[in-house]
Amino acid sequence: MSERDTASILTDSQRAYLKGEKEPQNPRNYDKRIRDRITAAMGDFAVLFENLPDDELAKIFGSSTGEQITEAEIQQNGPPEGSEAFGNSFFAFAFLARALNLENERVYPKLAELGERQIAFQYFIEQAELGIDAYLREYHRQDVSVSVSIDIESAEDYFPEHDESDSA
Repeated sequence: MSERDTASILTDSQRAYLKGEKEPQNPRNYDKRIRDRITAAMGDFAVLFENLPDDELAKIFGSSTGEQITEAEIQQNGPPEGSEAFGNSFFAFAFLARALNLENERVYPKLAELGERQIAFQYFIEQAELGIDAYLREYHRQDVSVSVSIDIESAEDYFPEHDESDSA
């Protein structure tokens, strides 16, 4: 049996390929299958949003009641149900930000000093606004206008600058 006994977006083999742990005979075929699975998973989010009951969401992501769980309780009972999904939820946002930011300019350090506005994340912002709007309309019956902004106050450049003479 594989390390995962439940279905996920990626197969164990695809996960190993992306981590560089496996070299398939036909990487282009692997890439296409991964694209197809991600596309299907994004469609599944619509089904989950519209149909998954709140009590099941609470089981997946944990309680939103803010109950404090002590380390002793974790040692005795294991991590609370939903803690893995909750703990990894920021990766979903990071993945979407990366995917929806491919066409935008990169984040530059010292934007204020350059006197420039960061234009990155526009697609991500638009999709976040639409998603929050859909949630509030569907589950809270609120007619709203949602505005999301991302303000980057400072950024460090982790990659050395390339001058044009370095380009071949």
